[in-house]
Amino acid sequence: MTDNESVTFRINGNTLATLRKKAEDTKISLNTLVNQILSNYVEWEMTAAQAGFATVHKQALREVFDTLDSDKIREIALRTATGLEETIMLMYGKFDSDTLITLLKLRAKRSGFHVREYEENGQNKIVLQHDMGRKWSEFFQIQNQALINKAGSTVQIEVTDNSIIMAIRN
Repeated sequence: MTDNESVTFRINGNTLATLRKKAEDTKISLNTLVNQILSNYVEWEMTAAQAGFATVHKQALREVFDTLDSDKIREIALRTATGLEETIMLMYGKFDSDTLITLLKLRAKRSGFHVREYEENGQNKIVLQHDMGRKWSEFFQIQNQALINKAGSTVQIEVTDNSIIMAIRN
């Protein structure tokens, strides 16, 4: 199969008008927008709910985390790390640092976090700005430290109140 193929779809008129307006507003072609939508479905929507992900308002989640002490955050982070390993297996068919990072970036983007990735000194660096507070940063640090180590890579994670910087060495 080639990288790109042409196909024809019948699309509801109101839906098409909305898509055309969105493409125009974001200064991309309708084709590019539809490809982004389909890629998002294949990469996330198709399996995310089945794998246990749910949509929760950020403020609600932040307020729940703000009620937890450090011991409870650690306990939940380590317990859910095991569940995420199984989720990655379900979604990607394998668990390694590449699939973990892929899921991490997808989850962050789907949650409205700002994600920046770059390479520096032989390390893959990922910066996530989440605006969820210090306790979310702590949870994320503990959970992902455990997952990345289990995947056979080493990671250094720095946290602030609203961001996380990960330096991953394979």
